Amino acid sequence: MYIILAGILFISITANVFLFTNMSKCKKSKPELSAEKFLLQTILETTADGIVVVVDDTKEIIKTNNRFREIWGIIDERSLGINGNNYMEHAKELFEDPLSFHRGMDEIIEQQKEYADYVTLRDGRVLERYYKPFVLHNSLNCSLFSFRDITATKRAIALEEEVKAHQKLLDEIQQYDKLKTHFFSIISHEFRTPLNILLGAIQLLNINHRNIKDCPNYEYTKRHMEMMKQNCYRLLRLINNLIDITKMDAGFMNMEFTNRNIVKVIEDISVSVAEYAKFYEIELVFDTEIEEKIIACDADKLERVMLNLLSNALKFTDKGGQIHINIFDHKDSIMISVKDTGIGIPEEMKSVIFDRFRQVDSSFRRKREGSGIGLSLVKLLVEAHGGEISVQSELGKGTEFIIKLPVNVAGGAAIVNDEAAAAAEHDNVERINVEFSDIYS
Repeated sequence: MYIILAGILFISITANVFLFTNMSKCKKSKPELSAEKFLLQTILETTADGIVVVVDDTKEIIKTNNRFREIWGIIDERSLGINGNNYMEHAKELFEDPLSFHRGMDEIIEQQKEYADYVTLRDGRVLERYYKPFVLHNSLNCSLFSFRDITATKRAIALEEEVKAHQKLLDEIQQYDKLKTHFFSIISHEFRTPLNILLGAIQLLNINHRNIKDCPNYEYTKRHMEMMKQNCYRLLRLINNLIDITKMDAGFMNMEFTNRNIVKVIEDISVSVAEYAKFYEIELVFDTEIEEKIIACDADKLERVMLNLLSNALKFTDKGGQIHINIFDHKDSIMISVKDTGIGIPEEMKSVIFDRFRQVDSSFRRKREGSGIGLSLVKLLVEAHGGEISVQSELGKGTEFIIKLPVNVAGGAAIVNDEAAAAAEHDNVERINVEFSDIYS
């Protein structure tokens, strides 16, 4: 009975034993699934990548996000259907080589390996493409493609490389310019030493030659010595300009500012040139609105500026013409005008007149020869005073150079007495001879 009861009990027990498993780890509640789906959907729609999921066998589109549709220019996804081949047809309008793109997609899917590359659209956009195979819960082989528009990044990289290339070229040009400046500086000094010796020897010969006027070849010898002297002056002028301009480029030009009466400085230079103008039968007129205006200036450098402008005026003005030098007071600035009635400057040359090694017209070189660096140096010297220079001209009627200098006074410096300064300075006749050496009568 016991056994029977036991057996019955056993049977009863085995009939009512159940296997219980905690399904909470395998099966989620609807709210949990909904929250997870919402999270995945949010991630999918907020990513910067365009994403499309395709079933490998059927090419069925399982999912796309908004960014993918934006990149591919799909307005109404429903009009394309759910077949991936429809997307491939649409791709023909987008990609430079749609057939190659299509084949590439198929080959990537066949390899079933993660893959990344770049594709280019017809409109120039560059997309970074990433592929990852995966298996859905129902054992479906699927492919995930993501596309990221990296056009801006590519352009930025290309621009950065272009900037680097230009910077390298600029560095090379600057290095070359430094070498060129250094070369001009050395060669100019090397030229000036023997030239000064030649010029000194010619001057000694001239002094000696004056004492033998009864020599049969006196006039012949005198003419040739004057020719040699003038050409020495021309070389000296060129060398001085080269030295000064290389100093300005290198930032080593020594500017000695003193408080001077600018009206008196310009007037003295004009008077010194008057005899030259008279020799060439050109009237030189000096006029000023004021008699005195004290400004801080380097009188020696301003003399170089004025002599260069006046020599140009003499070169390009025919006999019977006029040169007017005027000073105008603008309170905070002084304007100096050098105006001639010469041949003028063509309109297209005005913008390059102050460029280095540029001349207005090569057809004037016989009588009006020059290196083409004088006006470039003039501009640098005026700017070193904090001023500016401009040109106004009409072809066949004349040219006017206008210098505008600020009215500044050097602090702590006394006003230089003009008479004392004139007595202390060397005779500037030699400077005028050098500056006007390329004018032929």
